[in-house]
Amino acid sequence: MKVKAMKSFSGVISMYAGEVRDIQTQAILDDLTEAGYIGPVAQKRGTKNEGKRDNAE
Repeated sequence: MKVKAMKSFSGVISMYAGEVRDIQTQAILDDLTEAGYIGPVAQKRGTKNEGKRDNAE
């Protein structure tokens, strides 16, 4: 799950405020969310293939 750090923290996982990271371990997600250190990141629609445009003809 992609999450964003609300404030800087360190431990099993370390992140700085504003950093976005994909964390898969549910126990770590639950612990950090409960402590208020991380929050979910909403996925943007339509930007997935933005970097794969081919303008060459």
